[in-house]
Amino acid sequence: MGYPTGWAEKIAGWASPCALVAVLVLCGCCLAGEARPERAFDASYGVFIGMRGGEALRDERVLRTRVLVVDPAHFEEREIAFLKVSGHTVYGYLNVGSLEAFRPYYGRFRKFVLGRYENWDGEWWIDVSAAPWRDFVVSELAAGYLRKGIDGFFVDNCDVYHYRKARGIFDGLTEVLRRLSGYGLEVLINGGDEYATAALEEYGSIEGLFSGVNQETVFTRIDFDKLNFDRLDSETGAFGRSREEDRRYFLSYLERMERAGARVRLLEYTRDADTAREIERFCGARGWECFISGSVELD
Repeated sequence: MGYPTGWAEKIAGWASPCALVAVLVLCGCCLAGEARPERAFDASYGVFIGMRGGEALRDERVLRTRVLVVDPAHFEEREIAFLKVSGHTVYGYLNVGSLEAFRPYYGRFRKFVLGRYENWDGEWWIDVSAAPWRDFVVSELAAGYLRKGIDGFFVDNCDVYHYRKARGIFDGLTEVLRRLSGYGLEVLINGGDEYATAALEEYGSIEGLFSGVNQETVFTRIDFDKLNFDRLDSETGAFGRSREEDRRYFLSYLERMERAGARVRLLEYTRDADTAREIERFCGARGWECFISGSVELD
C-alpha cells in the first residue's frame, strides 16, 4: 500500500465517490466543460498505476491527491471524468519501452522483444525502432487514452536506451515522444535518464520531447532478492536507502533537467516514516513533488 506526500495529516472524509459517479452518469458528465469544484487536497502527487478505476474512486489516498498517475487501460472514461470534475489532474501511464505479457496486445508485438526485463517476470524490453510498435503506441494506445480524457502522459521505460544503446532505439524514442507531445498534453518520462541526457545534449533542448521527469529510487532502493510480492511489508527488508553515489548522480541529473525546463517529480519506496519525512522535506525545499509508496505494485 502506498501513502502520499503529507500522509500523516488527516482531513475530513469525502462524500461517497460511487454516489458522485452515479450523479455524473445521470447528468451525462455535463460538468466536464464547466469550472471544477474546489477541493482541498492534502497530497500533491501520487502514482497509482496498480489500481483499477472502481477501486481508485473508493480510495481515500487517491481522492486526497491532486495530481494522479493511473493506467487508463483499467479505467472507464466516466471514471476519469469523475476525477477531473473533482479537481484532479490525471496522467495516463504509457509503457513505451517494454512489453508486458498480461497486455491484450502482447501476441501482436512479441516478435519485437529484445530481451528479458530483469526482476520483473512476464516483461520484456521491446525494440522501439520497429515502426509497427511506435505507431501502435502513439496512434492506438495513446490516442485511446486521449479519448478517455487524460491530462498528460506518464511515459515509462525509456530506459530501453540503457538496455540497448543503439541509434535506432534513440531515434525511435525521440519519434514517439515528439508525436506524443504533438497531442498538446504534458509528457512526463519516468526514468530514462540516459536517453533524456543524450537528447538534451543532441538537441540542446527538451522542447517538443517531454515537459517533465519522474525519477524512482533517488533516496531509496529496492532489493529484489528480498522482495516478496505476497508480503510487501517492512519485515521483508526489501526497501532501504540508496547508495550515496547513486543519490548524487540522480540529483545532479534532476537538477540538470530542471535547468532545461523540466518539472521534477520523485517516486520513492519505503515504509520507514523517518525516511519518508526526510524525502518530503528535501523535495519541499526545492519545489519538487514526490510520492512515497510502501508497495512496488503502486496500488
